[in-house]
Amino acid sequence: MTTTPRTPLLSETTYAQMRLDIIYGVLKPGAQLTEAELEARYATGKATVRAAIARLSQERLLATAPRLGVVISAVTMRDVVDVFDARAVIEPAITRRAVEAMTDRLFEELRHAAGQLRKPEVQKSLPALLAALHGFHLAVAESLGNPKLTRALAVLLDDTERILHLALAESEFRAELMKMPAKLLAAFLANSPAQVERLSRDLLARVKELTIAALITSRGIDLSPVQRTR
Repeated sequence: MTTTPRTPLLSETTYAQMRLDIIYGVLKPGAQLTEAELEARYATGKATVRAAIARLSQERLLATAPRLGVVISAVTMRDVVDVFDARAVIEPAITRRAVEAMTDRLFEELRHAAGQLRKPEVQKSLPALLAALHGFHLAVAESLGNPKLTRALAVLLDDTERILHLALAESEFRAELMKMPAKLLAAFLANSPAQVERLSRDLLARVKELTIAALITSRGIDLSPVQRTR
């Protein structure tokens, strides 16, 4: 018996689009919007907008402000450091375990995910490029079959995507980013868990370094808590 796919609720699609617009920088950090402006932008009603605002507020992507409506959350240097430090704790271990559990089928899935980065249309579009990078790293986590671990990394990858949209608006290191999944795949082929774990940590440190260097010149980020950067 076939089942009809469930049509997403309007509240779900509005929330998802608002979330993407914040991550992609369409709704810029610090921007102030009234509920009426959001209703017009997303062609929906007050209840739907309020439901989306409540969810995005829980994720700290925006905050409600009396008489102002909502304010899109700023990205601080503390946020940048915390996100990359958190990824450095869990992601190298994920890649190590992925090598230990690797099968031919899983490797082909990862190779396909990495192959998205070679498509000209992906390389020309920053949102598409960052989405492809997100997809590759998430595919590595999904190969372990641990939904809780995958969800934890997915949150950090969303945060990373938002940060990189800001960083790459001021600097161009996308060519280096595009090569990183291929480097990990080559290490997977060597079947050395320790080597892959070390490479994953080194690549994360490199992206963190490039990102911070780019954001220091950006006007769209709060640099005041920069003392924790290391």
